Amino acid sequence: MKKLLLILLICSSLFSKSIYTLDNVKNLHIYFANKSGFLDKQDKDKILQYIKNELTKAGFVLGKTDSSTFFLKVSAKEVDDTYIINVQSGLAEEVITRRKDNIETFAYTYFASELIESDEPKEDTVEVIEFLLNQFIVAYKDDNEE
Repeated sequence: MKKLLLILLICSSLFSKSIYTLDNVKNLHIYFANKSGFLDKQDKDKILQYIKNELTKAGFVLGKTDSSTFFLKVSAKEVDDTYIINVQSGLAEEVITRRKDNIETFAYTYFASELIESDEPKEDTVEVIEFLLNQFIVAYKDDNEE
């Protein structure tokens, strides 16, 4: 019975809408923080180029003034001979709160993350980055359907 309940819960979450909105997002800056220890400059450059290509193909304009910031952060800890890797992606924007005085602040308007255990950290990290980027692009397309 517990397995059936767990399966139903997982299936229902697959079809739920995100709590975030990507309506009218057009311009992006890209920020990539590598705190992993196993990705070198060449790996980082390849990943950044991949991200730029995929976002451009999805219709985003990169590097304009006052753009939202698409970020990617990779951090890892080595435990024995395996890595625990956390990959986070999201969109951060300047927003105005609904509090008294309409305070301007910087907030996440989209966020996703994956935590994995890996014996092949470079390959698995790239796979997770591709997954999270695809997830972001799909959410963007869903929110901007006409």
